Amino acid sequence: MAIASKIASPEEAVVEVRTGVVEGNQNWSRSDINVRTTTTHDAATGHGRSDLDVSTTSTEELRLFVRDDAGQEFEIRAHGVGFGFREGQRVSAIYLASAGDSQRSDRDNLVGLINHSTSKHTLFDSSVRKRISGPVGLLGMVVGLAMVIAGPILVYKLWSAFGPGDEDFGWIFIKGLGSLVIGVFGALFLHSRLSAMFSPKGPTIEEAVFERLREARDASMEQEKSRMVSTSE
Repeated sequence: MAIASKIASPEEAVVEVRTGVVEGNQNWSRSDINVRTTTTHDAATGHGRSDLDVSTTSTEELRLFVRDDAGQEFEIRAHGVGFGFREGQRVSAIYLASAGDSQRSDRDNLVGLINHSTSKHTLFDSSVRKRISGPVGLLGMVVGLAMVIAGPILVYKLWSAFGPGDEDFGWIFIKGLGSLVIGVFGALFLHSRLSAMFSPKGPTIEEAVFERLREARDASMEQEKSRMVSTSE
């Protein structure tokens, strides 16, 4: 299975919607038992007591076999959808992928479902956020400062300890040049982070991606409504 790439900018986000008719479905529930032991100590008597707390968490699993409008069958697997499907109903699956992904409409990229027959729909917020690269603001600043300040010193020290001696001017020049290159790259990286931090703010990647997903969801629902009207006339 190809590893899905993280989305680093709104331009890299690819939103696809596949619509079809449910031809088969499987629904089952998975239960996880959580056991927690709490121990309390009575200072007066010197005795301890253990309390056992048992809880059960149930997760609904969904598996649909759908034939799309082009006649091709595809599979949908999801959990915690919140509403059901049955055979014969119209459904749309919403996928979010990176432009570099070779497989876009697969299980890892599923971020939303629509049941057009019941007008129920959902976006899986956690799945969307997993596909988006996290912010690197503070981390980038630290890395940039480290490269500017500590990078040249570290290169110089390592070269002095393990490299050729300093009796040859050529080696001294190369050692200094290596330290300078590390410092310059660090300065450029730090400049890019500062520019991103203080540049005019627009929508974040997450906000832009969610907006595109909502637009795709609404467009799919409107298209399906128009199809139903045209077929009923």
